[in-house]
Amino acid sequence: MARITVIEYSLILLVFTTAGCGEKADPLSGLAGIGSPTTYVQDVKALLDRHCLPCHSTSKSGAQRNGAPIAVNFDTYELAVANIERANVRIQAGTMPPAGGLEPAIRTIILDWLATGTPRGEP
Repeated sequence: MARITVIEYSLILLVFTTAGCGEKADPLSGLAGIGSPTTYVQDVKALLDRHCLPCHSTSKSGAQRNGAPIAVNFDTYELAVANIERANVRIQAGTMPPAGGLEPAIRTIILDWLATGTPRGEP
């Protein structure tokens, strides 16, 4: 027998509890954001700024880069898109950043962003 997820159960419960709330009631109103794609502006930029830019920034040189390749930077959306697939291999392996890797929730955000085609999103 197939198991139902918490989100699926919640949506079903919401639909049934709001079914008689009037002709124009939208049982899915208030659920904006659920299922929306992961975007650079809304989800990824802050993560890259915090976890990658300390070494992978065009403003860093020499020892400031802590061994980061000079051509791998994440300062802009364009640079992030150009470098994220290569970096993701190490991110998912837990070897980037070298100080211990990123927590699973952050790795999932990166995977989701890649899976949806690295959309920029709206500022």
